[in-house]
Amino acid sequence: PSGLKFHGTSENRAQFTGKEAQRAVVTKMQDNLRVDSRAKFNEHTTARDDFPEYHVERQQPIRPKSRERATGKFEGVSEAQKAFVEYPVEAPKPRAKAVYKPNNLPFEGNTEAQRAFTPKKAERTRAVRPKSRERQTAKFDAHTTAQGDFVKHPVQKRQP
Repeated sequence: PSGLKFHGTSENRAQFTGKEAQRAVVTKMQDNLRVDSRAKFNEHTTARDDFPEYHVERQQPIRPKSRERATGKFEGVSEAQKAFVEYPVEAPKPRAKAVYKPNNLPFEGNTEAQRAFTPKKAERTRAVRPKSRERQTAKFDAHTTAQGDFVKHPVQKRQP
C-alpha cells in the first residue's frame, strides 16, 4: 500500500544476468594407501630395517657354590605362631523371647508430623456463573488486517 505502480519485474529479476552452465567433471581421488602389485616385496618392515642386530652371548645360570644343606633342628614354626595365645571361646546364650501383652490404655504419643501441624481455617470456593447466556450480537469479520491491506496485482505468466 505504498501507492507505487508495479511494473512486473523485481529488482533481483532486473539485475539477473544469464550464465552458461556446464556439467561438473567428476575426478576420483587417488588412494595413497594402494600399493602397486608389480612392486618388489620386502620381507622386513622399515622399523626392522632401521634396527641394527647385535649378537649377544647367552648368560650362564647362577648356581650355588656348594650343595651342602644347613644342618640343625628344624622347628617348622613361625614367629607369629610362637606368639599366638589361644583363648577359650564360649558360645552365646540364647535370649528369652519377649512375650507381647496388650493393654486397653489409649496411646498418648504424637508423631513429629502431628506436632509440627498447625490447623488453618479454609473455605470452599464458590463457582462463578455467567450473568447471562445470550450470544454476542456483534458481526464476526473473518478477514485479518493483513488480508485487508493486501492488494492483488496482475501478474503475467512467464513465457519459456
